[in-house]
Amino acid sequence: MADTDSASSSEGTGSSYVDVREDIDNVHRSEKPSSEELVAGGDAKSMDKRIDLRDALEARLPQEVVDVILWNKWKMSAAILTSGSVVLFMLNTLSFISVFAYLCLILLAAAYTLRMYTSVQHTIAATPQTHPLQEWLNMDVSLTPKKVDEIAEAVSPVLEGVVHQLRSVILLERPLNTLKFAAVMYGLTFVGALFNLLTLITIAFYALFTVPVIYEKKQAQIDAFVRMACQHICLAASRSYNAIEPKAQALLSKLPPPVRNFLDRFSGKSGDKLE
Repeated sequence: MADTDSASSSEGTGSSYVDVREDIDNVHRSEKPSSEELVAGGDAKSMDKRIDLRDALEARLPQEVVDVILWNKWKMSAAILTSGSVVLFMLNTLSFISVFAYLCLILLAAAYTLRMYTSVQHTIAATPQTHPLQEWLNMDVSLTPKKVDEIAEAVSPVLEGVVHQLRSVILLERPLNTLKFAAVMYGLTFVGALFNLLTLITIAFYALFTVPVIYEKKQAQIDAFVRMACQHICLAASRSYNAIEPKAQALLSKLPPPVRNFLDRFSGKSGDKLE
């Protein structure tokens, strides 16, 4: 009888241990979802929060520019892409002065050819001659005081904000912002060692004609993978912070009060002394 009770109790203990172990495994699985689950969850959430790329671009750019970027007018987009590629290739192989001179000569040759072509057509048809670019000639390019005021009103707030930020950063008004600015400038030195300005302009030019189109067609998949990457990055940053924060607090607590107060002011916090 005693053997039976001990056996049943051991079986109950073993089964309860297995149940607890399964519960723990389930909790771990729920805390660490797989990449497929993250992508599926991202797709479900992005259905309601998805931002329409076309509406976002139209809110910030003219309609003509949006049509060119998204290839709605493919002839215009192809012409601009081809012309830009030729200009960038010339800038990579020739000096800026040579490129400027060649572009002016190409424009003159194109305008003269168009003028001669229309003149021959009007002569054959015996119709009055008109300038083929008369619409451009009638375009108002005068710079009136009203236009100057409008431009100044649009540009002055931006310039004022940039000047204030530069003054604050350079004159150490907020040391933490100055440190961030110095770190960004130091990072740009590595970018400058790998690319020159013309290379970055070339990359940006081709990205302007490719990235929006690809994102518009694959928005759901891209949003899901970006959200999954952000979740992994945030999780790693949180774990790193939880591991470093106690050690940093212990180190700060050993510093003299004047040093702690200085670090408080440097980080932008109030100057209250730490107890």
